[in-house]
Amino acid sequence: MKDEIIARTIIPAQSGWLVAVFCWVFKDNNTGIEYPPSIEFEPIIAWDITIEVGPFAPGVSKDPDDHWTDRKATPIIVSRGDPGSIENPWAIVRPDGRYVIDGESYDNEEAAMRHFLGEDSGPTNISFKDESVLT
Repeated sequence: MKDEIIARTIIPAQSGWLVAVFCWVFKDNNTGIEYPPSIEFEPIIAWDITIEVGPFAPGVSKDPDDHWTDRKATPIIVSRGDPGSIENPWAIVRPDGRYVIDGESYDNEEAAMRHFLGEDSGPTNISFKDESVLT
């Protein structure tokens, strides 16, 4: 058995799901204005769902029919397509306002910004030095 995608479908997203794209500090060379870090929001219009299977590494299982299964739901957004192709860090924003970053859940935009800026040690221990970037 080789690695292969056994199922793939695209389903419409319910309203309220967003991708939050973190934008680093930006300096406009024409005006000299420096813009603080920010988050841009893109609505998720659909989900690309894939199921992939493949064999375990040799020695992991003695049963030749054993295999791993990986399920992925990738958001699709209008202006950038697949967020995985975005160079900037990004998060999924749920309809309840929580941010999901690499499988970790954050309460709100402020907590997500702290994570993006590297000023936290995880989703439950958050500190923020410069509140001005959140205004």
